[in-house]
Amino acid sequence: MGVSLGRSSLAEAVALGSRLRTAGEGATSMEMAATTVVRMIGEDTGAEIEEASCVLVRCFVTLDRRRLPDRLATMVGSGTDADPDDQFLVLLATEGIEPEWCDRRRSRHHQVIPLAGTAMSVTFPMVTRMFRQFGCPLPARPLQGGAFVDPAEHAFGVFHVEEATDSSAIPNQDFISKYQVASVVGLGGSLPTGDVFAVLIFSREPIDRHAARLVQPWALSIKLAFLPVFECVFAEEVATEQPRPSTDGWPSAELSTLRTLLDLQEALLVDEDLRLRVPAGAEPDADLSFSDGEAWRLQ
Repeated sequence: MGVSLGRSSLAEAVALGSRLRTAGEGATSMEMAATTVVRMIGEDTGAEIEEASCVLVRCFVTLDRRRLPDRLATMVGSGTDADPDDQFLVLLATEGIEPEWCDRRRSRHHQVIPLAGTAMSVTFPMVTRMFRQFGCPLPARPLQGGAFVDPAEHAFGVFHVEEATDSSAIPNQDFISKYQVASVVGLGGSLPTGDVFAVLIFSREPIDRHAARLVQPWALSIKLAFLPVFECVFAEEVATEQPRPSTDGWPSAELSTLRTLLDLQEALLVDEDLRLRVPAGAEPDADLSFSDGEAWRLQ
């Protein structure tokens, strides 16, 4: 059934990361690339059970009001006093075990979420916590005002909720219970525009810290898939204004991201070798425990 989220090897995780890098091939928008990303993760991850491992996979991006398509702009209101720099979290793509979870337009609450005020913290506290722990407090920065973690184009982060049940990061425990969600992993990064993308994976398989570390490179692979198309967010819905890319453009960001990906994979290879050298039944020297909802990053 593909890669096991809870029991994957480094080789399996790297293989899926390589496939994720191809998600932008033939795409003409971030939406198209994101749709391929969530579908790959949903279909290529499996469990040692007959059920699908991934209950739900969703991809979001932050946009300011000027870049919202008319349909989404109408949903959040656009009065004369609306600030064009207001930031929103926008659903790019979704894949799940329920039919309505496979079309972003059918999402009732998460198509577009204001990043200012109480709406974000009340309706989607997990993403609020994820952004803050990555070092990007909400509301998000203006279009050219920074990056996910720092101004470096290669910044990225991983968010991990090892035990979803009773987690304060996930108030909708009915969803967790009904669909037997064991763990949640979030992957995210910054784009040359200063926008931030995030992919959330809700898994039936328990994902410990070691397994979560192995999927860190996926954040960079997904970013590489987005770089050729980041100037066009939606395929069919035109925004009022187009993004203002950095002067370096995406080829420079691609080179930086590839270097970071190589550094990370080399570090994981060393860590995995050291872990496998630990005698059976012995405890590794490093303390791999961490608090619920921890995020970490490489800069």
